[in-house]
Parts: sequence; C-alpha cells; structure tokens
Amino acid sequence: MRWSLLLAAAIGLAASCRDTDSKRATCEQICRFALECGFLPSSLGGQIGDDRTRLYEGCRRRCDNTSDETIATALQGCIGDGEIDACDPSQCLAAADCVHLSKDVPDEVLGTADVMIRALDGVYWATLFDPEICEMSSSNVNNNYGLDNYCAELEGRASLLASYECANQSTQPPLCQDQNCEEPLGCDPSMCNRSFVIADADCRYYGIESVQLGYRETSGALVLSPTVLTCAEASRGELFTDVPYGSILPVALFRGKFSPATAVDLGLDPEEAVGREFCWASWPPEPRRLTRSGQTTLVVPTPSSAQLYDAIFERNREFPVGCGCAFETIDCEELAKDCQNGIDDDEDGLIDDEDFGCLPPSEQQCSNGLDDDMDGSIDELDHCEPCNGVDDDDDGRPDGNEPECVRCGDGIIGPAESCDDGNLVDGDGCSAQCQIEGEETTSTSD
Repeated sequence: MRWSLLLAAAIGLAASCRDTDSKRATCEQICRFALECGFLPSSLGGQIGDDRTRLYEGCRRRCDNTSDETIATALQGCIGDGEIDACDPSQCLAAADCVHLSKDVPDEVLGTADVMIRALDGVYWATLFDPEICEMSSSNVNNNYGLDNYCAELEGRASLLASYECANQSTQPPLCQDQNCEEPLGCDPSMCNRSFVIADADCRYYGIESVQLGYRETSGALVLSPTVLTCAEASRGELFTDVPYGSILPVALFRGKFSPATAVDLGLDPEEAVGREFCWASWPPEPRRLTRSGQTTLVVPTPSSAQLYDAIFERNREFPVGCGCAFETIDCEELAKDCQNGIDDDEDGLIDDEDFGCLPPSEQQCSNGLDDDMDGSIDELDHCEPCNGVDDDDDGRPDGNEPECVRCGDGIIGPAESCDDGNLVDGDGCSAQCQIEGEETTSTSD
C-alpha cells in the first residue's frame, strides 16, 4: 500500500512538473512572439517606457502566474511556430488578424500605439530614407535643392544603418525611439541622432498656409485630424492616441496659395497663378510602417521630396500633383471628361491640361523601383504600360504616347520630345535630350 501511494504521488508530481514545464514553454513562446511583433506593452504585460528586457519579463511574470490558460492556448494557435523575421511582419499582421477574429483572445493583447506624426522637410526626408539619392543626383540638382548640405551631414551614418536590413520590404518596422537607438532591434534607425529639420522653408517656398496630418489604416481607411496646423506646428507633430496595431501610412494635407516661385516652376503666368488656392497631399513614397504598441513616431515629407525625385529622374511632373487631394470625395482630374470641363476637379490649383492628373496617372518609369506617382504601388504592380503596341491601360495613349514608354533615343517622338532620331548624340540636329538643336526648352522642374 505504501509503495502504491508513493508511486501515485510520484506520477502526480511528474504530471504536474510536465504541465508546469509545458506552460512555461508556452509562455516563453507567446512572450517572445509578442515582443518581436510589438504587441507589448499590452494586457499581456509590460508598461510604456519599458525596454525590451522589461517588456519580456513583465509578460512572462503575468503569463506564468495566471491560472486561466484559455487565452494563452488560443493565442498560441494564432502565432503558429513563433519564428519571427523582423524584416517581414506578415506573420505578425496575420496573428493580429487571428486575434481580431478570435472569441477567446481579447484585442487588448495587441496593445495600442500613441503615434506622433510630423511634417519633415522633403529634401531632408529623401536623404534620410533614401541615402542613394546623394549619389544619383547631379550637381545642378544638388545646388538647386541644397542637397549637398544634407548629404554631408549624413555621411557618417553608414555604421548606424549597417545593422538595419529591412529596406525594400512590403511593410517597414517603426522608427526607433531614442531609447532604442543604441540597440536598434526591430526598428528603423534612420532618424537616430539626427537634428530635426522643420518644414518652414518649404512652406514659405510653396505658399503653404495650413497642414492637416493623419494616416491610412491597414484597411485603407483614412484618419485625418480635424485640427488645422501651421507649418511650425506640423513640424513639431501631432499625437494620435489609441491607434490600432497594424501597418499605417502617414499623410499630410497641405493647403495654400501659389507663391511667385511655384508659379515660375509651373511655367504659369505669375499674374494669373500667384495667389491661386491649391490643395496638395503628401505621403511617403515608401512601404507602410508597422505600428508598435506604446510610442511610435512617423514622418511625412513636404512637397519638395516629390519635386526632388522628379528632377533627379527627369519626370514630367510638377507641383502640385494632380489627384493629390482626392482622399475620399474629390474627383480626380484624370479622366477625359475631367480634362475638358474647365473645372479644377481635384482642387489642387490646376485645371484640365495644366494638371498632371490629365496625363496618365501611372508610373512614369516602370523599372526604377520607385513609386513614381506615390499611390502605394511600384513598377509592374502599378498600371504600367508594357510598351507592346497595345493601349494596355485603356487611356487612349498606346506605347510611344505614354510617358512611361517614352525613352529618348528609342526613335519614337513622345511627350516632351520635339525629335527622336534613335540616338543620344548631340550635334546631329536632334540633341541627346531629344530636342531640336537650337530649340531646347528649359525644364521647369528645377
């Protein structure tokens, strides 16, 4: 009898140990996943301001000490094998979707973010998030946009970005907060140790008078603040609280009146254009950012970023971009009927054939890896004309008449070309810029 009791007790103790070991393993898996995906701090544990170690330990304590294993079991089913690639948040987003659909797991386990959205000088933004821009730009563009100063300031950041390997992913990690800059795990260190450049100079140049900040949610829904800010206020940023976990795209809505400088850049009659009201929307020409529970900072560039890219890649666009303000209710000025009605359909200050919206609203270069029209789709994922003799995008302009198919030197005279003799040689009557020599026109992009 004594041996029977001892054996039963031993079996029970072993089973208890196995249960405890299994629970600890489950808690470790859940908390590591939650840490890497940015679910912490949340109802799983941790406090705002905790570093990674404290967030993880807080989650483990709460999980180890709870007697209700329903949530842990259900959450474990959502996270799968638990292996996380910091540069591919698709598994994190899939787990978040699973939580939203689960009856056993409350959304509170994902946490919410307090997101500070700031307007940033567009040229500075370009050098921060696209360092190759300094190598690609010509000396003429450097001088016109003050790029030399920014590039010189950022020369020493190579070592800082050496450990950041998440470029060109469908969704980018959030920007690092100051406390994460020494060990930038799971965050983008581009803004670390950088002086903050306000957007006032851009606003004066373009004649911007007010800014509204906001973001597009994972679902595509627009959250636009009703607060109208000055440029100085938008540079300091606006805080959006309780932002749901997911991938978001910061946006800024600029309104103002054309300045003399922008009128000249647009090639418009200053007497008619100066003082005309415009609306222009900006969002980063890059993948969305993954919000993390706690504090997140996002920056959105002013219009000079778009003009800088246009100047470097010699794209036929001007400020403000047509359809820029067509967030929800304003019609884009891109259809044939919109381009002949004498109405500023997208309220960007340009009418009919003055508006870029009346040119094909597609990628202007289909193989440069850039989101030329800043609509979230790149190259072949956008409405790119394959240049195959067919009007693939059904806009009445096959191949040679499509900006994205126009290549100086291809023997086809396209928009902005006055000749094309099939080569890029000067001195033969048709210049290397595909202009009849002696009649070259000056670009209005610079």
